[in-house]
Amino acid sequence: MPIVRQQLEIKLIDGNQVTFKSPLTISIDTSYKAQIVEWKHLENVGIEHFSIEFPMTPRIAHHIEQGFNGINLTRLYNSWVKDIVIVNADSGILTEEIANVTIQNITTRGEHYAHYTVAMAGVHNVLAENIIVENSAEHPLSFNTFSTKNVYKNCTIYKKPILDQHSGANHQNLFDNITVHINELKGDSYPLFAGGGAGYWKPSHGAYSTFWNINVVLESPHLLKDPVLLNGMLDGPHARVIGIHGNTSFLVKYEPLAYIKMTNQSLHDVPSLYDYQLNSRLNYD
Repeated sequence: MPIVRQQLEIKLIDGNQVTFKSPLTISIDTSYKAQIVEWKHLENVGIEHFSIEFPMTPRIAHHIEQGFNGINLTRLYNSWVKDIVIVNADSGILTEEIANVTIQNITTRGEHYAHYTVAMAGVHNVLAENIIVENSAEHPLSFNTFSTKNVYKNCTIYKKPILDQHSGANHQNLFDNITVHINELKGDSYPLFAGGGAGYWKPSHGAYSTFWNINVVLESPHLLKDPVLLNGMLDGPHARVIGIHGNTSFLVKYEPLAYIKMTNQSLHDVPSLYDYQLNSRLNYD
């Protein structure tokens, strides 16, 4: 099984040279035995403007859910999902083998404890924007196995927030301008960056996963005397953790070899790294 997969559009074939529309996530060496394989998929599919509500059911166990899942996106390109409310789902929106898809203005809520809300797994160039998580979930926002160059942007988690990176060659993903509400600390710390996934898929992510302008809202911050430690990641190499701030003082621990800057500073000038990069490229073109 290939460890790195990327869905690409071919612009030109000239002899033994192939030109792709977008850059590769990693350089190709002849020893890698890289292959170009036809990807059979659907295009220009839109799902929008409705709600899904499941009956309230008790939680059984992790990975033993009853299967009340809202939407499962598979083999989609240049498509979108928007303006959906999902209530009491085991998982709200699941994804696998999709690329260049926008998932926008999604609210998940209800009393049922979910596995995922809007999850990314085996996907490339997916933008999940304005995801509002009002319910409790094991993995509220999750970059899962084989996910590359995806973005969660302008999202809010109201219960038990975890910015999950779920192991399995996921890399170069971005949590961008996210607000998380922490209702209960674990001592003087909180595992905001705890990574899930099975041990055989470790490490939790590859290089250059990025957290940008993360707003952390604590309940009753005036009762705290010391800075709160945000931690939970021990095996996520070369992450970029920039602009973690909130309504109290924080310390950030992220291992190994993370680039941690501008802690306790809100990034007012560039609140969204995605928007900044997009506007820079549009102006350059």
